[in-house]
Amino acid sequence: MVDPNRWTSVALRVFSPIIPVSEITTLMGPATDTKEKGQAYSKLSKNLRTESVWILESPDEVEDCVRTRLAWIVSYAESRRERLRKIQESCQVDVVLGFASEKGQACVVLPDELLGRLGHLRLALVLDLYPPT
Repeated sequence: MVDPNRWTSVALRVFSPIIPVSEITTLMGPATDTKEKGQAYSKLSKNLRTESVWILESPDEVEDCVRTRLAWIVSYAESRRERLRKIQESCQVDVVLGFASEKGQACVVLPDELLGRLGHLRLALVLDLYPPT
């Protein structure tokens, strides 16, 4: 059984006020989630998105471990290195790492080799941490 209070998520994200999702998808491949510039943030919101968003999450089949999920995303980005460079010329691109621990304390070790690969791709790492509820 999956504990809803303990989870990890790692995703590659592309944000652009200029390039539509269809063009980002052509360069980067299919996404797990997309949002178009001009769309409402939600059915209840009248606020419209000011940029397109393309998100690729590590698949559920990948071990539920921050290091393993991050390695999958980095490998994906490396396999599209030239396309990524082209996107980075006009878009904000980063990797977001979401993490919730069961009891509020946790330790995540990210090896220097993996962080070096991420840095070589010129990708910022965004930490999105959730305390227990």
